[in-house]
Amino acid sequence: MEQQREIYRIILNGIGNNSLEDKETFCKKIAGLYGIPYEKLDKIVDKFPVVIKKNLTKKKAEVLAKSLKSFGAKVLIEKKLDSPKIYLEFQKFKPPRLQLDSAYLKKTPSGAWNILGRVKNIYKESLNDIWVLIQLFNEQDEFITFEEVPIPINPLPPGEISPFKVVFEGTLRIERISIAFKNSSGFPIPSFDNRKKKEWIEVFDENIEENQSSKIENSIIRDIYIQDSYITTTQDQNEFEGQNSLGSDELIQRGEREAEEVEKEVEREEKSVDLQVDLKLDLELEEGIYNQPKTNNRTQEEFSLEISEKMHEEGNIEKEVNHRFSWIENFRKSIEEFYKKNDDIFSSWFKEIREKKEFENEFHSILTILIHARFVQTEEQESALKNTERVFKLVLKPNILLDDIPQIEGTTFFSSEEWRELFYRALTRLKEVANEIIKKKRWEILALERLIQVIPHMGEQNSRLAIGWMKRLIKNNIEIDSTNGKVFIGERLYRVASRLGVVNPIFDTYQGENSMGDIKIQSFAKEVFPQDPIKIEDPMNWVGNEKVGFCYPIEPQCGGCLFEEYCPKLYISFNPSGKGMFKVF
Repeated sequence: MEQQREIYRIILNGIGNNSLEDKETFCKKIAGLYGIPYEKLDKIVDKFPVVIKKNLTKKKAEVLAKSLKSFGAKVLIEKKLDSPKIYLEFQKFKPPRLQLDSAYLKKTPSGAWNILGRVKNIYKESLNDIWVLIQLFNEQDEFITFEEVPIPINPLPPGEISPFKVVFEGTLRIERISIAFKNSSGFPIPSFDNRKKKEWIEVFDENIEENQSSKIENSIIRDIYIQDSYITTTQDQNEFEGQNSLGSDELIQRGEREAEEVEKEVEREEKSVDLQVDLKLDLELEEGIYNQPKTNNRTQEEFSLEISEKMHEEGNIEKEVNHRFSWIENFRKSIEEFYKKNDDIFSSWFKEIREKKEFENEFHSILTILIHARFVQTEEQESALKNTERVFKLVLKPNILLDDIPQIEGTTFFSSEEWRELFYRALTRLKEVANEIIKKKRWEILALERLIQVIPHMGEQNSRLAIGWMKRLIKNNIEIDSTNGKVFIGERLYRVASRLGVVNPIFDTYQGENSMGDIKIQSFAKEVFPQDPIKIEDPMNWVGNEKVGFCYPIEPQCGGCLFEEYCPKLYISFNPSGKGMFKVF
């Protein structure tokens, strides 16, 4: 692969504490020093994360980053990846039977090229005799060579994923890679490309200090706003005061129509730029972190074939998973015990307010839960509860005005005044949703999640918080069927699941819905609590919390852990989530 010029870009990720004062000070300083119109800068810092300059050399990226940091900006430097383009063949054939989930090129210490990837069976039946064919092309798009190998898991059951690996000599100059799937007779298998392709990766440079001054190249800074800013202006959300109450379907449809506008506002709350991280697989055991005695001497292919044989014999992956947990009853008791002993600060406050009879009716109770769930934009619930305490009584006031809303705590990316105004805008929608929840009474959990998420700034985790509190605190007038609930898998839960042995971080990677890690954890949750699989979420996340829990990323402190007595304590010398979880875009 021919070496190309390295290209970098700068991401603006915040200004100081992201207060209006910090932003104003930053804009004034830059405008005064470099003659950039204040209005242009104000548009740039009004929303972030945002790409403010691209196509830079490394030196210029460092100069610009240092300069911006010296004025209080929080920035990231990203490097454009220089790697061959990978194409999937036979995508026009319908319907597809295989799905390419990941593929990337890796050079080994010995100098050979490895092409690694994962393929999924999206057909309704098992697929037999699957081969992967790799063709290589140079910079003139001339054919160089090819290799073909069978995938390790053959036959591949419906919905399951198999890795593959093809090795080439290291002296090749590769510009393009073609991937195709076929049988041993050469007949092509229709396929679909589901890869999330990355172009940039974050670069850390220890020479970039926050308060380090440097000579600034004026031309770099002056054209920040001219040609490379990804700035889009947004209109204020429509007011919903005075409109008639709508049904849940209409509310969801209206919310979906506004999704693009709401998404632009939500971007301001994100803590960092989502980096385009490729879905990598490490299929080599020589790194020494997979230390289970029974599998140390086996190759990836042997282990994959063993899994395939077990699945073939037992019929599906759920049976293979469930067969192994002798401690599952103890685990179920631990979860139940957790909910008996642990009340979060909002639940305790809610029960106290209910005992004092300060809720006017059931509608008021549900509205309060929705309001608080929306206020929770970070893990710190104290400021969210303060906000809820300040507004929960006045929200029933008819024809409420913005001036009626008291001062509230801001968030990481919204000042107090901004967050107060956004709450006022969302209040009508909060009331509509609370009213619809009361009116329907019986809900399927996925439908209820969709309804709640039409509220501005009410994302997936906020809606799950709200539903969890409703299930625990509003038991008489609302029935929520959680049978089809899906466990939200984050780093903490995946780490705890790995150390319990529910998943193997080397092979059961989590790459979103229907990846092997997802399948196994969802299956496990369904076995423990068939009527409410999500019930495992809070206790496992609590155990995996680095601040208050026990299952730290490395060297967990098991004393006092909820699962201490029966946990097999696997993978304690490394962070299973760092190995087995990949970002999904």
